[in-house]
Amino acid sequence: MNVSFSYKYSDYAALTKAMEKHEKFAKYSWIALYLVIFANFAASAVFIYITLSNYRMLELIHFANAALGVFLILVFYVLKPLYLRRYYKKQMIDGKEIRLNFSEKDMKVDMPAFTGIHNWEAIIRADEEPEHFLLWINKVQAYCVPKRGFASALDIEEFKTLVVSKVENQELIK
Repeated sequence: MNVSFSYKYSDYAALTKAMEKHEKFAKYSWIALYLVIFANFAASAVFIYITLSNYRMLELIHFANAALGVFLILVFYVLKPLYLRRYYKKQMIDGKEIRLNFSEKDMKVDMPAFTGIHNWEAIIRADEEPEHFLLWINKVQAYCVPKRGFASALDIEEFKTLVVSKVENQELIK
């Protein structure tokens, strides 16, 4: 079965998001981030309330915790996506044609500047996202296979059947 597609930022973003999702304590880290942001805003509100209740003048220091909360929001929701897009551009793979061939024995990869073969034993995990399949070769590297690269829905089902039979640790949507 052959899959061919032009690599896009959305493929890289899906891979990055999936990698973060599989990190240890991933869900808890986002909860902790939101709690820290909320705590900083709450602390600032308390300091401002106490200051105003005592009829004192507000100073910049009273807004320091709120500023830290805003800074964290900027880092995770503005700077991080900008960094990811910049890192993606450095890879110089945008728009390059990727061809993958899946057989009972292995997966062949044909990319600009790289051609390789991975036996199914090399794939340690397989996941399905709404628009992509991810075939992990280690904990931080995976092949992102966009569903748009398949010729038909039947090919997607064939691919899923093949992966389920070859990869022990898989979470394909059934």
